[in-house]
Amino acid sequence: MLRSLFKSTKTAPEAAQPAVQAAEPPTEPIAPVTPPAAIEPAPAPGSSAAVAQARARLARQPDDFDALFDLGRQLAWTGQHAEAEPLLRRASTLRPAAQEVLHLLGFGLKMLGRLDEALTVGRLAVAAEPGASHTRVLLAQQLFLTEQYREGFLHFRARAGINGALPEWTAALPRWQGEALEGLRLFVWLDWGGIGDELMFARYVPELLRLYRPAELHWNVLPQNRRLLAMVPGVTQVFSETATLAVDRHIPLLELPCMFGTELDSIPAPSSYLQGDAADRARWAARLQPLPGLKVGLCWASGHWKDDPEFERDRLGRSVPLESLARFIGQPGISVISLQKGGAAATGLHDFTAELDDMAQTAALIDNLDLVVSVDTSVAHLAAALGKPVLLLAARGIGLFWGPRTRTPWYPTMRVLRQAAPGKWDAEIAQATALVGGWARHGRVGLFENLAP
Repeated sequence: MLRSLFKSTKTAPEAAQPAVQAAEPPTEPIAPVTPPAAIEPAPAPGSSAAVAQARARLARQPDDFDALFDLGRQLAWTGQHAEAEPLLRRASTLRPAAQEVLHLLGFGLKMLGRLDEALTVGRLAVAAEPGASHTRVLLAQQLFLTEQYREGFLHFRARAGINGALPEWTAALPRWQGEALEGLRLFVWLDWGGIGDELMFARYVPELLRLYRPAELHWNVLPQNRRLLAMVPGVTQVFSETATLAVDRHIPLLELPCMFGTELDSIPAPSSYLQGDAADRARWAARLQPLPGLKVGLCWASGHWKDDPEFERDRLGRSVPLESLARFIGQPGISVISLQKGGAAATGLHDFTAELDDMAQTAALIDNLDLVVSVDTSVAHLAAALGKPVLLLAARGIGLFWGPRTRTPWYPTMRVLRQAAPGKWDAEIAQATALVGGWARHGRVGLFENLAP
């Protein structure tokens, strides 16, 4: 998308190739060739067949590095991190500087919630191969989970190596390095992440405008966020399609936390920093007025936005089956409104999502709710950025920025219910059900009060 913002040079058509002359027919008969035996395809990584094959290999070679690593890797890919850990540790004793082993071991320890150990292993993995982008990004995640944000964002710069080459226009346009911007035109763009990441780090744009006062700020955003982010005061232009630009500097949006030297105690976290359209809010107020009790928005699944097995595993890990929330939906004294675009229907669930064309419409709907209960997805970021009370159902070891506590430094109105064990949500749903039931009986939401259920 960004490459279309600047003129590109088309290559000349390929020269015509000379015709290939037909070969003369052979004068001697050619003996038939016996085809080789068919090669059985290798099982898909992380499949049950691949795990079984790796187990058989390790049984034959119990002290072989490759056999230990292969089974540890297959188990990690299927989320069996507790079983993978001793195998990866044994492999690491055989080759202490094997970066790929340390990377998987650190990832598994993060998923198991053993953050101090994960961070130690993550540093060893980076030391073993400092140029490995995935490993540095994993270390950034481990640092974020332990609230070491300044160092985390420095390592998070390695995401550029995962995304591939920067757009070609960045070679001709200077990157902003923190110098004064008075009289200069700045271009801000998204280099990593999805809708929720863009909403989360939009908080830095008002800070940038206030502290550096660029003459103009042009902001390229995702289409779903365009109308909402166009309401941020002081931005010259917000667009998500082709635009003609005359600018002096550029900066990726997710580079701003690093540029600002973000620490735990310096995160810009106002009670709200986004707002919906007033006319849209009024329309939704009229629509929702007849619903009785507390109006609770519900989002239970992370969106599918990238065709990649790793992202799909991450998406499924964040999501809660709708049937698991039946008890929550059926509570007296609340009206549950679906915020799950394209979600399944359920008895007792009010669903207006067919009318939500973008995040600005979703924001206007959320502004008329008392509370949002959501998994780690863009709806949670949007609701908290609007200053709405949010109960976040956080998957173990997956969310990058929430930190280890019930309160997150990023959103003052969010309470984090962190998953105790990967894949199991019963305890967290029971806690959310008890909290919301208690608030319904008291007629108000007290995110950080010990109200009796």
